[in-house]
Amino acid sequence: MAKGTDIPKFGLLNGLKVLGCGVVTAEPYAVDMMAEHGADVIQIENVKAPERTRGNIPAFASENRNKRTLALNVPEGKEIFERLLKWADIWVESSKPGMYPKWGYTDEAVHAINPKLVIVHISGYGQTGDPNYVNRPGMDASGQAFSGIMSINGEAGGSPLVSKPGLSDYLTGLYASWAALAGVYYARETGKGDVIDVSQYEPLLRFQSPNIMLYLLKGLQTPRTGNANDTYAGINSYKCKDGAYVMIQVSGKNVIIAAAQMLGIADHPALAEGKSLLWGTEEAELMDNALANFCAEHTVEEVEAQMSAIKVTCSIVMDYAMMAKNPHIIARNDFIEWYDEHAGQNVKGVGVFPKVRDNPGQIWRGAPKFGQDSQDIMEELGFTAEEIDDLCEKQIIGKAK
Repeated sequence: MAKGTDIPKFGLLNGLKVLGCGVVTAEPYAVDMMAEHGADVIQIENVKAPERTRGNIPAFASENRNKRTLALNVPEGKEIFERLLKWADIWVESSKPGMYPKWGYTDEAVHAINPKLVIVHISGYGQTGDPNYVNRPGMDASGQAFSGIMSINGEAGGSPLVSKPGLSDYLTGLYASWAALAGVYYARETGKGDVIDVSQYEPLLRFQSPNIMLYLLKGLQTPRTGNANDTYAGINSYKCKDGAYVMIQVSGKNVIIAAAQMLGIADHPALAEGKSLLWGTEEAELMDNALANFCAEHTVEEVEAQMSAIKVTCSIVMDYAMMAKNPHIIARNDFIEWYDEHAGQNVKGVGVFPKVRDNPGQIWRGAPKFGQDSQDIMEELGFTAEEIDDLCEKQIIGKAK
């Protein structure tokens, strides 16, 4: 169990109070990033329907670190929920649009309770727009499909490719998190909260902005080209002698000249001058073939070493086993170990990002057990022990057993 006073003081968000109401994955991730940088995050879970990733230890442990948890049925626990809204600086929720208004919590009603509260809604298609879309369920894959990003990923002539893990979920969480913090800045300057509407597909639209602009201006759809860049040669993954793959990007005048010299194709005038490797030109095909042949004749470590030596951007396509042994990842402490209450054991996973020099984030606790902090949170909200027991008896709140 943990009270607010048990949270160590650390990070850039020390003192920020965040209320989270949502499941898989965008909302838990959005508020977890704040918790990892010092915010006091209370995550609400339904008494009868806990967060469904609790059955997946790696997923739950990764996205619920540093949080406190309260098991609460919101409609029946009106007084509790409204005290939490008064307590919070930010409220992030990811229900189907219209659910909270049905319970009496329109944005206007919530701001009547706490005028400075930053309200963040996360949904598949947003809170407004075509009614045929607003009420549709949304998940990561549908966000990728609707945003158009699937249409540009995959091999030429092949099926559209969905990104794994959930690019839509995690990018949505990032947008929700930064927008919430921008809202807090505004609220502290003006005394007025705001309402932020984050759909699962619109962050991916911004992600693709240049490609979409090209279509809107010239009617050009970005083609599927696998790992190859759709405009320039020399940007692709290549198979090496030992069966491993390397990702190379030969771009920029001096880099093209250096690569051409190393590959023995500098007698071509365009390559000797470092001209751009536009697909459809002779020099582009020559560079791409030379890179493929060079990689096929060398191990992946040899390719990376020789390309890096002449300032060509290059990386081995790492799998998790390679990453666990990589000296740079180890030196930056990118993988860390902590105790996870829900799992009941030490776990090892990805550390806290981004890295902050003077006020770094940290993991002070793992993902909590279901209802682990209900007693402490309810006491902080001013409820007596007798009231808490009565609310548990009525299953309006739940506590860890």
